[in-house]
Amino acid sequence: MVNAIILVYIVLITRFVLPKNIARFLKHYGTISYNAYLYHGLFVAIAILSIVNFKFDDVDIKLLLMLLITLFATCLVSTLPYKYVEKQFVVIGRRIAHKESR
Repeated sequence: MVNAIILVYIVLITRFVLPKNIARFLKHYGTISYNAYLYHGLFVAIAILSIVNFKFDDVDIKLLLMLLITLFATCLVSTLPYKYVEKQFVVIGRRIAHKESR
C-alpha cells in the first residue's frame, strides 16, 4: 500500500516526456481502445485457428504468432470503425449541441 502511494506521488511530481513516435502511437491507441476491446477476441480466435491449422509445434512460436496477429490485426481493424463511425457521430453531436446552445 505504501509502495503504491509512493509510486503515485513520484508519477505526479515527475515531468515525464515520451518520444514523439511513442506518444503519437499511445494517443492513437487511446482513441481506438474501445474498438480494440471489441475486436481483439475475434483476432485471438483467428490467430488460434491459424496456428492450429498450420500445425506449429514450438510453444514460443505459437505465443509470438498469436501476439503479433492479434496486436496488428486489432490495431488495423479498430481504426476503421473509429474513423468512419465514431468520428462522424462526434461531428453530428457537436452540431446538435451547438444548435441547442443558441
